[in-house]
Amino acid sequence: MRMEQKWFTMAHITLLEVIHIYAQWQQSLAMKGICVYMFVQFTIKHLRIKLNFQRIAKDPIQLVTYLCIFQAALVAFEFWLLLLTSDWQQIVTLVLLMFANYLLLAKMFKDRIIIGRIYNPSEEDLQMIKQLKEEMEQKKTSQK
Repeated sequence: MRMEQKWFTMAHITLLEVIHIYAQWQQSLAMKGICVYMFVQFTIKHLRIKLNFQRIAKDPIQLVTYLCIFQAALVAFEFWLLLLTSDWQQIVTLVLLMFANYLLLAKMFKDRIIIGRIYNPSEEDLQMIKQLKEEMEQKKTSQK
């Protein structure tokens, strides 16, 4: 019965209305195509970001090393600017900036050494860890 009603209502549609419905249908298909295209682009961008994050997370020492190199270049550039300045206000400002950047460089270099020892331990570090584990096991057995 519902099917007959649809056919009945469709029988009274003019040609102009059919063209209008067809145009709306085409627009909806175009919108669906745009949405699919945008979804694909978003997925590709998301995967690219995920891959970049995985590359950084795989070797965090590399990121800290690049930051240390950038910080050292910044300090060298500030020193070069300090040599070229003659006005006392600029000299004071550059000295304060260099002092802050020296401190930041020292902290970042310390972090780089610590992260390097965590992710790539030397033989001495491995022996020390093994020794600490043995001492902890001895303490546990002696407490029981």
